[in-house]
Amino acid sequence: MAIPYRKQKPVRLREMFNSDYQLITILPAYSESIMSAHYFQDLDDVIFARYKDILVDPERYLATLNSWFYDHIRDFDNIYKALVQEYDPLSNYDMIEKEGSVSKEGEKVSESKRYGSEKTTQTIPDTKDSRYTTTYDQATLGRLDSYNVTEIQSAPQLDGHNAQITVSEQLPDGEGKQGSELTEKFKGDVSITAPESTLEGDRGSERELTRKGNIGVTTSQQMLESEVELRVKHSFIDIFCKMFARDMTLGVWDLEGV
Repeated sequence: MAIPYRKQKPVRLREMFNSDYQLITILPAYSESIMSAHYFQDLDDVIFARYKDILVDPERYLATLNSWFYDHIRDFDNIYKALVQEYDPLSNYDMIEKEGSVSKEGEKVSESKRYGSEKTTQTIPDTKDSRYTTTYDQATLGRLDSYNVTEIQSAPQLDGHNAQITVSEQLPDGEGKQGSELTEKFKGDVSITAPESTLEGDRGSERELTRKGNIGVTTSQQMLESEVELRVKHSFIDIFCKMFARDMTLGVWDLEGV
């Protein structure tokens, strides 16, 4: 015979805390949150102070609470980050802009141009041919040799020696120009497509603009009043506790004991 199921009587929330007055802090899911363990202990202290006598269903309460917290942990983290976000309460206009520009070069070509003409002059020394004969101890036939020698009569001097000198000079053209000229230029046309994200080219520049302050629509006093109202009206502990009481308690206080 099956034993009939008997629903457990509600108990006060304080009975779900451990001996160190911890409830949320002991949940496995809290370790995935961005908030510190110290902050969760603060939540436990406030929940105990506010709701220790509220009634809850004790059956699988801690497992159900862990599932509830795990389902909302990302929501809690995002709310927490929004409320602790650092900003200037007197600034309602904060923007950083970046702008960049590039230039793209086409194919570079070089061109050399020469003016005038080149004249080369050679100075060749004068020479004469002389014939010499020589004999040795006797004038016996066959012992007499003869040979020709080409000798320089007059020549220009280079470092004290006779030399053949070549002189080159650049003559100007009809417009009086002479010498050479080298020019470089880019060939053809270049088109640049500028997408929204990235600009690419051979040369570029970038600058960053920071704008911050009051755009003038709201006075500084109104902005400070809004900051105070935000902090008074929106507290993470209040938000968390209200969601906890709504979802995880029976909404009834046991002021006389169970």
